[in-house]
Amino acid sequence: MSHQSIDKEFKKPNNHQKIIPDEKTPNTKQEKREAYKLLKNKKPKDKKITYQSKMNNPEIHRYDYI
Repeated sequence: MSHQSIDKEFKKPNNHQKIIPDEKTPNTKQEKREAYKLLKNKKPKDKKITYQSKMNNPEIHRYDYI
């Protein structure tokens, strides 16, 4: 048994490496500014404050840092 056949068996398909066409690298100043705005506007979903989380952790939310 050669090494090549083993590699072929255990290699995963490259389906997960999909190229996203709409996320191109910004070239002009305007495009860079737009990309920066998009990055600033993206908020992490897990930082959402609910009433429940405020009641559970009053210390964290005392000064509303989030």
